[in-house]
Order: sequence, then C-alpha cells, then structure tokens
Amino acid sequence: AAREAWTRAVEVYDRTRQKAREEKDADHFWYYGSVVHEILGDLPKAEEIYKTGLDLNQSHVGILASLVNLFLEKRDTVSRQKKSGSESDERALASAEAWKAYRKAQEVMRNQLTTDETAGTHVQLGELHLAMEEYGDAERELTTAYDMDKELTAAYVDLGVLFTRKEDFSKAVHYFEESVKRNPDD
Repeated sequence: AAREAWTRAVEVYDRTRQKAREEKDADHFWYYGSVVHEILGDLPKAEEIYKTGLDLNQSHVGILASLVNLFLEKRDTVSRQKKSGSESDERALASAEAWKAYRKAQEVMRNQLTTDETAGTHVQLGELHLAMEEYGDAERELTTAYDMDKELTAAYVDLGVLFTRKEDFSKAVHYFEESVKRNPDD
C-alpha cells in the first residue's frame, strides 16, 4: 500500500516537472531530488533531477550542497562495491564532481555573506566544509555562526560533530550538551 501511494506521488510530481521548468522553479527539483536521493537511494536519478534544477538556477545552494553529498556518497559506494581496476577512475570522477560542486556552493555562499551576513548562512557553509572534511574552515564558519546567534542549535550540533571527527571528545560533548539545553526535543 505504501509503495503504491509512493508510486502515485511520483507520477504527480513527474507531471508537475514541466510546469516547474517553465516557472524556473529550481526548488521543485531540489525537493524531488532530495526524496529520490535520501529516501529511495537512487543516486543516478537524483543526480539527474538535481542537475535539471541547477540548469534553472546555477547558484541554488541547496542543490549544490545536495550534489556535494551525493557525489561523496557515490565515491564511497564505488569503493565498497567495485573490486576492478575501474574503481579508482570512478572514485576519482565522483570526488572531482564533489569538489566542483563544493567550490561553486562555497563561492555562492561567500557572495551571500557579503550582502547579507546571517548565522544560518555561516552554518550552511560550515556544514559544506564539514562534508568535504575541511575542518579548519568548518570550525571558523560554525564558530562565527555560534558567535552571531547563541541560540542557533544547528551550530552547536555541527560543532559537536566537528570535534567528534577531530577526536576532541570533551569539546564535542560540550557542544552536544549545549544543543540539548537549547532544544531538548531535537
């Protein structure tokens, strides 16, 4: 029953695709791509959907960040599945695509920060750096977000993740505890 409902929902979404193209609604493709990527796990289809949205808006931060994560997942999936000589080529291609989307998203977000600096944009940029394991840049952006808005739970959670990855567990615990204080239901 759930699969049938999902199939009907996909059919409706597919029918709205042309209208979204005509209206240059990149968000449509970001949301749909996210569902296909994160829920269905269909990386090739999600990539196609994201790229359609990116054709409409080359500076769509959500799509660019989603592509970074998709390409990193693709790279890691190739490593787990392939045992042939083509593995390194496919890994390298997925990694290069992730870096390309990362650089574009980074550029767009930095431009946003020059015109409208918000803690939320610093968190987004920090999360992008975190995904690419650029920990120094991630810490700088997340700390800036934290300094701008001490109630922004995402900054605390992301700093906790960052310090966990850096194996500074006392700092990680501190930030996770602070996030729970601010938002116990999250």
